[in-house]
Amino acid sequence: MSSGLKLVIEKADDVVRDEPQQTVTLSLVGNDRPGIIREISHILAKRGVNVEDLETECVPAPMSAEILFKAKAILKVPTDVELTVLQAALEKLADDLIVEIQLS
Repeated sequence: MSSGLKLVIEKADDVVRDEPQQTVTLSLVGNDRPGIIREISHILAKRGVNVEDLETECVPAPMSAEILFKAKAILKVPTDVELTVLQAALEKLADDLIVEIQLS
């Protein structure tokens, strides 16, 4: 029986980047469904954004029996990545995934 969980471990380069980066918090909430983190991480990886910390949980919605997926991530964003452009890409994806995403 497959759990649908895939774990990938790979050795990272020991090179420390000296590029200036800004720390940003990403908050997400929406109905739980497979692939939310995969889609978000794809957008971030394309822009060279590193996820420093990620916390997720599934909780019952306050007024219904549906399950909500919540995530909070600490991101390291290269300074050459405009936050407005990153926010726009995430908002477009949020519309497709039917979730709310905030950067702060």
